[in-house]
Amino acid sequence: MSNILFKKNFEKSIIKQACKLSKRIVLPEATNDERVMLAANIITQKKIAKIVILGNKEEIALKYPKIDLTGMDIFDPKSSEMKIGLAQLLFTLRKHKGMTEEQSAELVSEPLVFGALMVKSGYADGMVAGATSKSADVIRTAIQIIKTAPDIKTVSGAMIMLPTNKSPKGVMPLLLADISTVITPTAQQLADIAITSAKTLSQISQSEPLVAFLSYSTVGSGAGEPINIVKEALKLAKEKAPQYKIDGEFQFDTAISPRVANLKGATGEVAGNSNVLIFPDLQSGNIGCKILQHSGNMHAIGPILQGLAKPVNDLSRGCTTKEIITSVAITAIQAEIKLN
Repeated sequence: MSNILFKKNFEKSIIKQACKLSKRIVLPEATNDERVMLAANIITQKKIAKIVILGNKEEIALKYPKIDLTGMDIFDPKSSEMKIGLAQLLFTLRKHKGMTEEQSAELVSEPLVFGALMVKSGYADGMVAGATSKSADVIRTAIQIIKTAPDIKTVSGAMIMLPTNKSPKGVMPLLLADISTVITPTAQQLADIAITSAKTLSQISQSEPLVAFLSYSTVGSGAGEPINIVKEALKLAKEKAPQYKIDGEFQFDTAISPRVANLKGATGEVAGNSNVLIFPDLQSGNIGCKILQHSGNMHAIGPILQGLAKPVNDLSRGCTTKEIITSVAITAIQAEIKLN
């Protein structure tokens, strides 16, 4: 299996993959953000994906006169013929939570909701949002409408960390999770995060995942309830996904350094060679990501949402046009893989 993740042209590689798939991706915020419209234009011209824009076509053309809308599908959530059917779908999905038909008819006009329903109904293959919306709104909408994948109850966020020419010598690409969603995961949630992270790496890089559960302990060197949770998560993940190489508990250096793993007596294929790191909680995951990004001079790609039945990805509100394009390409690749 080719190790595309470890190539310097990772972003070019995933764009090349996406171009072969012709997936339909919704960008619900394009009418409110020039970065998204520019990305939509580039994606369409390079045929990375088939873009769906939500908004009034005449208003969009007037607001962005220099952007060629040719090749994009544009739907106005307030007047589209799809509105009635999607409102009924929303009511069916949420009536057990007390939603009325009147409420669903009103909510369907919101671009995030309309876009997620397009994905749920099968009209679109995925959605990318977050340039102008709060992450909490994007994730909540995705969970409520798209739901989680079969046998997975946890939605999490992963970040791809790539070395740059300013990174220390020997630093290798990594996938980190969870860095955005579950604050204090249970053992079952950690197991889900590990399994979906392995799937993510396999999907977008065609690399073999070597998954390490991180801790302040290496294979019993420490004690405490946090370590017990990690050990239980490891057991559950191995039982649920025996096809993946998953190990732990490891300290960070044991997970990524063959020399340290050998010194600490950590054996197996994962120890010292991990490319997927599962943090015990959101706090440590987010901190670890920022340390690698700013002190290790690594390039961060993501967050990539994991665990959903169909792909929806969240953008940082400070994202660049290039980052939006990369996220759309990743979403297209995720949409190609059946989550079962």
